[in-house]
Amino acid sequence: SFTAYLRQHTSEYLVSAGIDGCFHFPEECPPVSMTSEQNRNIYLVVKEAIHNSVKHSEARSVSVSLSYSDDLLSISIKDNGKGFNPVKPERIGNGLTTMRKRIENLGGSYVIDSAPGNGTRVDFSLSLTRKNSIKR
Repeated sequence: SFTAYLRQHTSEYLVSAGIDGCFHFPEECPPVSMTSEQNRNIYLVVKEAIHNSVKHSEARSVSVSLSYSDDLLSISIKDNGKGFNPVKPERIGNGLTTMRKRIENLGGSYVIDSAPGNGTRVDFSLSLTRKNSIKR
């Protein structure tokens, strides 16, 4: 399933970086059909957020939460790193902008919350259509 793959990949990446990972995923997700575009973009946004935590934050731990209710998928990635000012980041790159665009192109919402000394949290959510026959 998509959630199992996401958790496994994220866990392996964090372990290889020496960062503790904490996961808050439902024990069972209902059968949901996702387009290949949804699948790809959700995965890439989570991957980029985790990569940013590993590469830039100096975090010791990262928490990943996933919930699905009333056809709304919500994911939150939070680290306990050094944080930054999202209005004026020290490093100018495409990662934050690309993450936002990927989620907004799917009709979802994306919020980044960070401040120097307070870590970073990336939250996004988008509507998916529930199907009884397909599980991803």
